[in-house]
Amino acid sequence: MKKYSKGFTRDYDFYLKSKDRFTFAGVKVDGILFDETGVSAKEAFYRQDTKGETMVSTREPDLLKEIITCKKSINLHIKMWVEGYEDMMEGVEYYLENCVQEPPPWVEDSFRKQLRRRFKRNDS
Repeated sequence: MKKYSKGFTRDYDFYLKSKDRFTFAGVKVDGILFDETGVSAKEAFYRQDTKGETMVSTREPDLLKEIITCKKSINLHIKMWVEGYEDMMEGVEYYLENCVQEPPPWVEDSFRKQLRRRFKRNDS
């Protein structure tokens, strides 16, 4: 059995848990190949996300598509939160707690980093 890093496992488990909640990514997810003897969805996602492999055959194509869509959807949500920050009625913590249950640290980090960039551009 392959051993994955704690960070990858944490993120994959988060996507697995959140895949039914984040189903719209704003882009089509293609390039998933079915093969009865292919790798698991987890291994295929690892190869795509960590190693940049674009065409990985998997025996779980539907699950892989859901995981990729979930990740893209979360990134889309972060982008929308940044774009709509000034109109937010609540702070970012509210959205993180209520929209993304127990997010990995990178979700909040990414939001705050993109928000800083946006404000720097607006100040220039």
